[in-house]
Amino acid sequence: RELTLIALPEGDGSTRLCAPDVGTFTGALEPGRILVPGQAAGWLTRLGRACLLRVPEGVHGAVQNQRPDRVHHPVGS
Repeated sequence: RELTLIALPEGDGSTRLCAPDVGTFTGALEPGRILVPGQAAGWLTRLGRACLLRVPEGVHGAVQNQRPDRVHHPVGS
């Protein structure tokens, strides 16, 4: 199964990509990696099932954050 990341505009003109659900995130891309619409950007595991996360349409740019310290990093609201 695939899910699309949620794009949230930031005050500085950048865009934050957020998990669409609660779970653990893995497979983070390295800082500086260029993102384009439809690209795979990691995995969200929820209720024991892994879902591929994709960059939403209309979003592109470079990864700004460092990779999480944990291999399976908790995410979501």
